[in-house]
Amino acid sequence: MDRQSPPVFDETIRKNYAFFVNDDFKVTPRLTVNLGLRYEYHPYWNGILSVFDIKSGKIVVPDGYLSKVSPLYPKNFVDIVTAGQAGYASKTLLPTDKNNFAPRVGLAYRPWGNNTVIRTGFGIFYDNLVYKVDNAGSPYTVSEPSFTQPGQQSNRRSAAGVSARRQRSCQRESPDRHTQSDRHDPSKYLFQSEPLE
Repeated sequence: MDRQSPPVFDETIRKNYAFFVNDDFKVTPRLTVNLGLRYEYHPYWNGILSVFDIKSGKIVVPDGYLSKVSPLYPKNFVDIVTAGQAGYASKTLLPTDKNNFAPRVGLAYRPWGNNTVIRTGFGIFYDNLVYKVDNAGSPYTVSEPSFTQPGQQSNRRSAAGVSARRQRSCQRESPDRHTQSDRHDPSKYLFQSEPLE
């Protein structure tokens, strides 16, 4: 018997904010300086998330999400606590970096008149690193296929027996025995599984 968790509605949301100022300054007729500053604020995803806390050995879920844990999740297997109990960010589980100031400097210089321009620039840039936080996985969904449940009877056949049956099936359905019209029918080349004995 298989047991599957009901589907989980996963609405994870992430917002990003960025602000910048930028201006050009003509220092001399030959030298232009471009100065700018950008600020980026990237809060992490929030929604149906979870993370395993190595220090405590517990699964951490956002505040208010304990009720969404699957009823199939094994009791007393591993403790599940809220972010507030574990000292994590209440909705995102990961702290948001708030010091992403990114300066920009650019120079344009004309050493020999208007025909040649030498340009250079410098800037600091930030990217969103992907941290390992589970999204709508364990402990919200649990799947227990029948072959993983201890004590359940399973019908087994030897690998040699399966191999011999497949070889006979392949010989019966050899592609060169088909007509030109059914060479492109993929069902002619599929192996049919036989019922377990």
